Amino acid sequence: MSIGGDDPAAVRARLLALVSHQLKVPLARIAAQSTDAASAAAARGQLEWLDSLRLCLHNDSGPPPQVACPLYLHALLRQAAAAGATLAREHGRVFVHQEDAALPAVVALDGSHLAQALRQLLAAAVRRCGAGGVRFSLQALAREGMVRLRFRIEAGAEEAAWREVAPAFSDDLRADIGLTLAAQLVRAMQGRLLQSGDCWCFELDADIAAEEDVLAPAPEFQLPAPFGQGRTVLLLEPQAALRDYLMEILESAGFDVAGAGDAGDAHPALIVCGDEALAWRLLRAGGPPVLLHAARPPQRPAGLAVTLELAAVLYKPVTPEALLAAVRR
Repeated sequence: MSIGGDDPAAVRARLLALVSHQLKVPLARIAAQSTDAASAAAARGQLEWLDSLRLCLHNDSGPPPQVACPLYLHALLRQAAAAGATLAREHGRVFVHQEDAALPAVVALDGSHLAQALRQLLAAAVRRCGAGGVRFSLQALAREGMVRLRFRIEAGAEEAAWREVAPAFSDDLRADIGLTLAAQLVRAMQGRLLQSGDCWCFELDADIAAEEDVLAPAPEFQLPAPFGQGRTVLLLEPQAALRDYLMEILESAGFDVAGAGDAGDAHPALIVCGDEALAWRLLRAGGPPVLLHAARPPQRPAGLAVTLELAAVLYKPVTPEALLAAVRR
C-alpha cells in the first residue's frame, strides 16, 4: 500500500493515520462490548495512548494554539484530581491533593490545555509511583491583577537537579508519550515542564478575572427520567448565565424552579445557592437542605451551630450529572 510523498513528516503522518484507524476501531469495539472489566480497561488505555500519540505528532509540527479565557479554577482542579484519584485507586495507590487557600476563584487560562496536561502528568505519575502514592499540589503567588500558579506532581524521590521535559516527539519507544504531550501543552501556555526524578512541576501566569466574565457551558446531557414532580427548588444564583444553565437542568428533571423574586411565596424542598455568605445564612434547623454552588472552597462561619451543615458543595460550573445526583440525594 502506498502512503505517498517523500517528506518524512508527511510519511509519518500518513502511517500514523493508517495505524490509528486499524487499531482504534477494534479497540473501541472491545472497550464498548467487553464483559471483562480488565480487558475493557486495557482497551480504553490503548485508545487513550493512541490519541496522545496523534496529538503529540500533530503538535510536533507546530505548537497548539492557546485560547485563554476566564474559567473557574477550582472546578477544573477538582475534576483533574478526581480523575487522578480514580486512576490511583485502580492501581492500588494513594492519591493526595493539596491546594493553596490563596487560589483565586476565576482566572484566564486555556482550560482545555491545562486539563489535558494535568491528566497526562497524573497518569504518568500513577504509572511510576511506588507505595508512597501520588501527591498533587498547587500554590498561588498573587501579583497585581495576576497570579502565578505553581503546579507540582510527585510520584517518588526528587533528584538534585531539575531539567526541562523535551516538548518534541521522540522515536524512542521507551519515551513517555504522555509526558511529551504535557510538555507541549505547558509550552503552549507559556510555561516549561520540569522534571527531577519522579517529580514534575511547572508555573503559569494568569490574569485574575471576574465571575461575570465566565461563559456558562451548554447543558448537554441525556434527559433524565423526571423525578422532581411536585417539588420546588429555590434557585439563588447571582450570575444570570449560570442561573439559566442550572434552571434548564433542574426543569429537565421535573422540578418547579423559583427564583429570588419568588422566595417569599416558595416552599422549597431544597435550595441551590450560588452566594456563599447567603447560603450560610439560609441554614436553619428544620429548614430545607441548602446546596452551595461555589466558586471556591467555602469557609464555615465562626459561631455557626455544629448541627447546621450544607447539604453539598458543588463547584461552578457543576456538571448536569453532578447537580442531578446531588438534588436526588
